Amino acid sequence: GSPLRQQLNSLTMLRNTVARRVGASLARAQKVSPAVQTLPLIRAASTSYEISLAVTGANHIGAGGAASGIATAANGIGLCWLGLQTATARQPALADQFFAWAMIGFAFCEATGLLAFVVAMILIFAV
Repeated sequence: GSPLRQQLNSLTMLRNTVARRVGASLARAQKVSPAVQTLPLIRAASTSYEISLAVTGANHIGAGGAASGIATAANGIGLCWLGLQTATARQPALADQFFAWAMIGFAFCEATGLLAFVVAMILIFAV
């Protein structure tokens, strides 16, 4: 599996081993009922759920990072618009040519934003 999953498994096994030994020591010292002695075993049964939560959390953190590309695309569109206005103000005769180039720039910026959105959705729903 993934390194994160392996690390979580090893930490969980260590925690369960310590809990079993402490539970056994308490049972010997205090003559605790058998139901309390099995408490660490019940705790060990929830490890796959904890791993699932950790992986889901990591997916959502990654999706948030990928979604920052949408903000970058919005910034790029704003810069294209700024360049179009500046160029048109300096040379009004070439406004049509500037507009055509600006539309190509807008399309590239929007494609970047859509790609970031798709990657974020893949991280949330497909992984």
